[in-house]
Amino acid sequence: MSSSAEVFDEIKRRIIVGELAPGEHLIESRLAETFSISRTPVREALRRLSQAGLVILSKNQGVRVREWTSQEILDSYEIRESLETMAARRAARSIDRASLERLILLNDEMLALVESESLNIEKITELNAEFHRIIVESTGSIRLRATIRTVVEIPLVRRTFSKYSRVQLVRSMAHHQELISAFEKRDEDWAAAVMRSHIRAASHIIRDEK
Repeated sequence: MSSSAEVFDEIKRRIIVGELAPGEHLIESRLAETFSISRTPVREALRRLSQAGLVILSKNQGVRVREWTSQEILDSYEIRESLETMAARRAARSIDRASLERLILLNDEMLALVESESLNIEKITELNAEFHRIIVESTGSIRLRATIRTVVEIPLVRRTFSKYSRVQLVRSMAHHQELISAFEKRDEDWAAAVMRSHIRAASHIIRDEK
């Protein structure tokens, strides 16, 4: 790696997928060694991660991965439900065929992973993130995309997926398939209703954990 942007992206990925645990301390010198880079871009990456709300900077405790309370995560899901429902409605108007084909491929791949003998939660999380990103990008709204990113980038999705049963995972993929069908029909109300149910179901996984 050669830039703070690359270090930022990699640390963010590790936080979101759970490789870096909530509360874990991030040592600047160790990160520089890990990424074979000087400490200056690492320091800048950590500063940006702090601005994104993914790490906490403290004079006494250094840098640590932010720990999210159950209530904070539930609040984020409530916000996400409203924003992604809006995104689904808008995407139904404007999504192109190439994006639809990509959604179909992503959902097929996720379903295959769900049906496999051993669950690869990290890969499912990665594919799911791309699925939702394509929907948001299909709205054509830079502001909506940026706003949703601030909510979804906290490690919500992986924490939820790790609690899913296989039945719940299959249901989630079924929601994805219904979203694709709604987009194909250009039905805004249908797409919005499915997305609302999809996010609401995920939030109940967190509620049941409390």
